Parts: sequence; structure tokens; C-alpha cells
Amino acid sequence: MKTMYLPRISISLVLFVLAFLSQQAMADVHVWKGPVSPSTDMRWSTASNWQGGRPFDDEAGGTIVEFNSAVSGSNFTSICDIKVMVNFLNFKTGGFTILGDNNAAHELAVSSDQAQLDSENKPQSLRVDGGGAVTIGSSSAAQFLKFKLTGSATETWKISSGSTFNVIADISGATDLDVKAAGGTVVLAGNNVLFSQDFNFISGTLKLDSPAGKTSIGKSVTVGKIPVPPELDLPAVVRLMQNDVLGDDAGILVNKNGTLEVAGVTDTMGGLTINSGGKMTLGNGNLTTRDNLVIDGASVDLGGGTLTCANPLQLLNDASITLGTQNALTGVLNVNDGLAMAGGTISGTGTKANLDVVNLNSDVTATTSGAGTPSQIICKVTLNNATRSFSVAQGLVQPEFVINGVIAEGTVVGAGIIKRDFGTMRITAATANTFTGLTTVDRGTLELNNATGLAIPGALILGNAADAVNTAILRDLADNQILNDINKLPSILKSGQLDLNNHVETFSTITGSGNINLGDGTSGSSTFAGILTLGGSFTFGGDNTDNSWAGMLTGVGSFNKVGAATFTFTGTCPSTGVTMNIKSGRILLNSVSLSLGAAAKLVIGPGTGAANAVSAELVRSNQLPDTGTVVVNSDGLLNLVSSAVTANASSSDVTGSVTINGGTVNIGSAQFEVTGGLNMTAGKVTATNAGNLVTFSTVTASASATTGAVIDAPVALKS
Repeated sequence: MKTMYLPRISISLVLFVLAFLSQQAMADVHVWKGPVSPSTDMRWSTASNWQGGRPFDDEAGGTIVEFNSAVSGSNFTSICDIKVMVNFLNFKTGGFTILGDNNAAHELAVSSDQAQLDSENKPQSLRVDGGGAVTIGSSSAAQFLKFKLTGSATETWKISSGSTFNVIADISGATDLDVKAAGGTVVLAGNNVLFSQDFNFISGTLKLDSPAGKTSIGKSVTVGKIPVPPELDLPAVVRLMQNDVLGDDAGILVNKNGTLEVAGVTDTMGGLTINSGGKMTLGNGNLTTRDNLVIDGASVDLGGGTLTCANPLQLLNDASITLGTQNALTGVLNVNDGLAMAGGTISGTGTKANLDVVNLNSDVTATTSGAGTPSQIICKVTLNNATRSFSVAQGLVQPEFVINGVIAEGTVVGAGIIKRDFGTMRITAATANTFTGLTTVDRGTLELNNATGLAIPGALILGNAADAVNTAILRDLADNQILNDINKLPSILKSGQLDLNNHVETFSTITGSGNINLGDGTSGSSTFAGILTLGGSFTFGGDNTDNSWAGMLTGVGSFNKVGAATFTFTGTCPSTGVTMNIKSGRILLNSVSLSLGAAAKLVIGPGTGAANAVSAELVRSNQLPDTGTVVVNSDGLLNLVSSAVTANASSSDVTGSVTINGGTVNIGSAQFEVTGGLNMTAGKVTATNAGNLVTFSTVTASASATTGAVIDAPVALKS
């Protein structure tokens, strides 16, 4: 005898089926059939219009109102002239319209209590099947109908593919609502749609089409897949069809596969969060968020519209905002209360990227995403008439934050930028920035990379007096990035470092006590009073104003002093690759330690001016490069006697080779040791009193076409 095995049946499935059959058996079902012949009596109060009699409240087991394909002609229209609460409103086909009679006492309510259970064991209070459209309510005052959601459990509406559910009636109620319209459409077009609880639009298309100025959604809406319970990955679109259909405090959460479409209208809402997989498009519309706008790993397309954030805007986890994608329209993003970015991108479109604009009415914080992607703004940025702070935290890559677009100030002159925190920010553009205010690098690194024109078109403060040295860095990634204007002089403070990074800058003067790093010698130049890093040629002094600098000069490159004024160098130059060119005026070397690097080069005079027109004076001993090179051209004077010292005292020094090309070396009463050879083409060496020239190598002398070489000083030859 064979043993037969019956299939195992889920206990939960059995319970669901029993519950469903029990409800079907207990509920009173009322099927609309309409009048026997065409008639104006389409009222719900007429019992003969129903199979099973007219519906009433509190029927045993619940009330089911059904519309199906058995009716025809005018029977597809009915008038709800009663106040009734039903538990399941079931349209088995489209084409039906339920109107009201403008009687305030009449109301169609749908309750989740005793509602039919759907396949997920949820109360199903409304269903539209069969394709076509079902309409509740009318824009005509004479056919006004109140439509209410009630009950203690979440209601579920299901709209099948190809079906449309139009709600022109005013909606009220305090019941949570889930709408599943996979392939179907729900239209909310009443004068007042007032949900006071959660509204989850899980799939399908929701059109908010109330008359302009009327509210389709007043409270919170969730669009798209929600985490509990799991749903199929079906698209959910909420589309704004008229102006001002969102309540000013309405909050919207857009989840996976959800899209908010502003569709070319203008509206103001509360808060908006768009999570990973979600989207928002503006077309050429205008949307203002009054509360926080959070874009977390999602994408927003502004088209040619304007997005205004009255409260903070956050871009997280590689989120993106794209401006100006629609036709020739310009996209605009207004940030009024803070922008926080963690790997997100705000970008313009194609050739219009210089027209799409981010208007900053507040400060910015930025870093990389958790995946190491930098935050970026790739379009024009307007500071909107005030100085803005950019706080860039250290992330997984550098730079952590990039502005790739022109930075403008607005309509008021004087807006600037402040770089804060210890991350790296890069500003780059095809043309010059146009803001005119102060640029302050307080902490971290600011990189400059404009293709043409100035990255910093105003005054500059690099560093501060409190932080450690080299903790505020300004680095060139291209030539001529910083303004040279005697009325807007840069200042490098203790913590500042100007890194020319093998590029070229020119300044009228420099002040401060920071460091200057000249670079690695590939190309370039720079200056100031922090660390000035040269990798090429840095020129200053064109304002003919006396100045001094107490910072550090490092790198490989040339440091060029021009102008008739006196420059006092009290800093240090430990680099072996710096050439200091004194092209005009006077320099006083007054460092407490070695002024020039051990193998650096000092060139005095360009060789084109009058005798002794350009001078380098030693205010104290040991200022020259020990093993480097000193070149004194025909208009140059190396003076070991300085008027800056009491009684014109002389300062002894030691250097490597000395080349005199028609210039003058005045030893005074000091001792001047030359360890690498003295080469003279004309020119002279003079001394007074006990001064003497000590050389440890050869002395080569020759005359020029007009003048001989003269040593008018005691000479000691040592091996």
C-alpha cells in the first residue's frame, strides 16, 4: 500500500483565506445598477438603483460598494446624496463617475475598519480595475462632494495598470494611506486635499492637479519603495500639474524608484528628502523648500528651473544636482541657509555651464563621500553680495572640494571667500573670477587653477597668527592666479605658506611673517610672508614702498626685487635652489640666521643702470650663502657697511664664489671671505681701516672695454 503525502499548506495562508472568506460572507455587498431606464434619478438614496439595496453605515461585517461592467449608458454616473461610510469601494471597470449634490450633510467616507484584506493581508479600502477612468467629485459647485478617509488602520488603494482614479472631491481624514498604482494613475484635483497622516505613494503616477492656489497635498508624502514591508521595484512618480498644489509645510520623502516632477510649475513646500535611487526633475519649474533639503545618493535635474533652499541643503553619498538640461534655459540653485556636501556634484550643462548658477546666500561645508569622491560645483557660483565661508574637512582624497566655474560676487562690490578647516579646496575656471572682496585662507589648502585670468582677483590674507606654521597653504596649479595691485596687497601670516608650485606670480610688495616655498624648480614663482614656495620666478616691489618680510623662502626658483624702495629681509632661506635677484632699489639682509641658503645665489643689479644704483647691504654678519654664488653687475653694490647699523658698522661674511661684472663690493672694516674664487670683469673691491679680503681660491681679473678691475683692499690668500 502506497503512502500518499498531501502538500504542506502554510498556516498563515489558511488563516488569511479563512479571514477573507469570513469577511466576504459577513459583509453587505451593494452593487450599483442604476435606474431601469435612462432617468435623472441617479441618486444613491434610491434603493432600486442598487443590487442588494442602498448602502448604510455600520452594516454587519462591513459595507462593500461595487461598480462593475453590468451597467450601461447613464448608469455609469451616480450621485452620492447621502452620508455613508463604506469599507471597500470596488470599481471592477472604468468609466464610473460619482458626483455630489453640494449638500454639506452628504459625505462619502471610506474606512479601513472591516475593509477587505488584500493579498498582503492589508485592509484594502479602494480598488480600480479594468482600465479606463473612475472619477469621484466634480469641479462644479452644484455637484460638490466630500470624500473622507477614516478608520483606525492604514488604508490601501490599488489602481491597476491602465486605470485612472480621479479625485476631484475634497479629501479629508486622519487615516494613513498607501496607494499602489503600478502602471496606473491617481489624480488629486480637489480644492482641498487635507491628509493629516502619512501618505505613501508606492507605485504608479500621482498627479497633483488642484486648481492653482489650492492644496493637493498638505502633509507628508512618501514616494517610492519603502523598507517595510518590501515592495516590488516599480516606479512611483509624483507630478505637480498646477502652481501651489503643495502645502507650505508639506514634507516629501522620495525613496528608491520614486520621482518628484515639478513639471514646469511654481510651488513652495516644507522639507524634502531624496534617498538613493530617487529622483527629482524641475523642467522649467520653480520649487522652494522651507525646511531641510537632503539629497542622499540621489539625482536632481533642475532643467531650466530654479530650486531655492530656504533651509540647509545637504548632498550626501555622491548625490547630484544638474542645472540647465532643458533646451536653452538656464538652471538656478538658490542656497539660503547652508550647503553641506559629502561627495555630491552640482553641475551645469554643456556650453551653458557658465550660465547655470548656484547663488550662495550662506556658507558651505564639504568633504569627500565615504567612497572617496570629492564634492564638486561645476558651474558659476555667485556669493550674493557677502563673503562666504567654505569649510572643507579632510577626506579620503585631495582635493575634497572643487569649484569649477567662475565665482562672482553679485550686485554689491566687496564679496569674498574664506577657506576654513584642514581639507583641500580647489577653485578653477576657464576665465577670471569676478568677486572683488578679500580671500582668506585660514586653515588647510586652497589650490588655484584658472585657465585664464585671476583666481584671486582681490586682496589676500594667508594664514593666521595663532596656528602652527604651514597649516594654511595657498598653492598655484597655473601661472598668474593672484592679483597684483598696490591697493590690495597680500599678507602672509605666521601659519601661512604660499606655494607657487613651479608657477609664476608677480606682486608689488610682500608683508608678513609666514613662509614662502618656491617649488621644485620645474617652473613658476611666488611671494609673501608665510612660507613662499617658488618653482620659478617671483617678482615684487613694484609699488616703490619700503617693506619687510620675516618669513621663510624655500624651493627652487627666483625671487625678484624690483622698484626703488628698500626691502628688509629678516626671514630665512634654507633652500639651496633659490636665486635672489635684486633688480632695482635696495635690500637689507638682516636675518638672525643665514639669510640665503648654503648654495643659493644672490644677483645684485641687472647690469643696465648707473653705478651703485642697486644695492644689497648686510645689516649683520653671516647673511650670504656660505658655498653659493654672489654676482655683482655693473649697477650693483654689495655693501658690508650698512647705514641701517649704528655708526655704519661693517658686517663680516663668508661666501662661495664672487663674480663682479663691473660692480662694487665695499668691505668696509669687515672681513670678507671668498671660498670659491673671485672673478672680476672690471669693477672694484674696496675696504677701509682694518677691512680685508680673504680668498681661498684663485682670483681672476680682466678689464672691460673702458674700465679695469680694481682691488683697493688688503688681500689674504689662504689655501
